[in-house]
Amino acid sequence: PCQVLADLMTTYEHKGKLEGLKFAYIGDGNNMANSLIVGGIKMGMEVSIACPDNYQPDKDIMKWAYESGNFECTTDILAAAKDADVLYTDVWASMGQEEEAKERQKVFKNYQINDSVMAVAKEDAMVLHCLPAHRGEEITAEVFEAHANEIFDEAENRLHAQKAVLVKCFLELTFLIFGNILGTSPPPALPPISPMGARRRDPLPVPAPAGSGAAAVVQDNTGNVRKLLNYRTRKEIKKSLENYQENA
Repeated sequence: PCQVLADLMTTYEHKGKLEGLKFAYIGDGNNMANSLIVGGIKMGMEVSIACPDNYQPDKDIMKWAYESGNFECTTDILAAAKDADVLYTDVWASMGQEEEAKERQKVFKNYQINDSVMAVAKEDAMVLHCLPAHRGEEITAEVFEAHANEIFDEAENRLHAQKAVLVKCFLELTFLIFGNILGTSPPPALPPISPMGARRRDPLPVPAPAGSGAAAVVQDNTGNVRKLLNYRTRKEIKKSLENYQENA
């Protein structure tokens, strides 16, 4: 899912939208395919998967996809890629599948993004790959080089997408722990940030009070011990949270 956040962010940067685009994935119906199906359909995209019959995505995910959005899964590579705005592929043998590599090379030999696939996609179609790529297998060297800017933007966006995830998780965790103890109100909603500018903007952190000090330890009703980061006193914690609410 974290990879897919970067993929969607990159698509938005290059296309200016997500809803209404056709997203075609060619290759193994692995964890990447599963996440791309969910992410794409949730964003209002048409999602098309091309893979061999015995290597399809998760059945439950496909059932949800057929019921929830515009989705197809086929063995016909060119049909899946037809009029696609975004083409995506992954390696034929992922980590832990090294022993299957030779067999998978036979099975997936035609499941490649190449000139023939690009010819049926839209003229301005972009190409993404979660990397590392095996040129000459799931993607030709020529197609990879022609779309290297998009692929390496995608790789860079892993950093920015994960920073956003950390901000959301830490804010929610901070207010969940501190708010329950100190009676602080729930976290304010973060101001909207355009995905087009997200790569150039640092996330807003929760302000921390000066000084290091020892971590505060609190015993809750069930006897579990919670370590409350590296703040010196509850007063400093509460002040920090209130300052954040005022400045958010």
